[in-house]
Amino acid sequence: MKRLSRDYKNILKDIAKEIQSDLTSKIRDHRIIRIDDLQVEEMDTYGYSVKMFRLKKIGGVHLWIDLFPNIGRPVISICYWCRDIDRIRKIAESLSSNFQDDHSSTYIRDADGETMLEKPLAKKYFGRFLIEPYESKFFTYYFFDEIKTNGRIQKSFLNRISKKTEWLMKATVSALEIESNTNEDYPYENRKIVSQHIRRERSKKLADEVKLRDGFKCKVCDFDFQNTYGELGRGFAEAHHTTALSKLRGKVKNSKEDLITVCSNCHRMLHKMKGEENDYKELRKRVLKYKSFASK
Repeated sequence: MKRLSRDYKNILKDIAKEIQSDLTSKIRDHRIIRIDDLQVEEMDTYGYSVKMFRLKKIGGVHLWIDLFPNIGRPVISICYWCRDIDRIRKIAESLSSNFQDDHSSTYIRDADGETMLEKPLAKKYFGRFLIEPYESKFFTYYFFDEIKTNGRIQKSFLNRISKKTEWLMKATVSALEIESNTNEDYPYENRKIVSQHIRRERSKKLADEVKLRDGFKCKVCDFDFQNTYGELGRGFAEAHHTTALSKLRGKVKNSKEDLITVCSNCHRMLHKMKGEENDYKELRKRVLKYKSFASK
């Protein structure tokens, strides 16, 4: 198969410059490093790739134009690349939860010889983020728009590429920089119970999965740290075990179903309650009731 002409290589570099220019002012995060020396590389998918941003120690964001989807014409795509498939899954979950994307992530079939898909990529897979678990791991968004060499890329198309790139980078840093910072100063008389309870809530892997599931938003009052504190609050929330240890008998295995995401204030209020499974629902009723009363 014939490689795409150098015209497409220049188009790719021009789009990368536009995206960098747009996002540099929107995303101010020391973990995201803009690559100013754009090096367009030839790929074995009969096209080209360019690295636009890198994230410290955790991969980078690339822009591609190639024939990999096998639909008979060049396709533009953006992707996050890293060697760890678990990181990519976390990013996928963060994107669907934290950024409320309409298009869920999925897997696509392996390529034939790692150069083209055996069968053309179905149209339903365009316009959504896809997990690609090949030897190199990717989290990719394919644009269906046709790319021509005899004219400029439409501004609306550039804006969509830039927007999806922004979502991808925000989801990446949110998923990989989750903070667990549960406060131990709770008003229980039995300090042993408090200590055990908080240790269970601090199960890092489980708590992170729960925060991703809930989009880092408090299940009691809907508070979102990032909406209030900006970059400082990105990826921050606390995890609360819905049933107090004092109510349990014997050894109990933790699961995501036992935890919810909460803000710091609601977390403290929950620990003042009875320790029942539905305390957070009762507290939410109170919050909504007083919000309604205060707005009158």
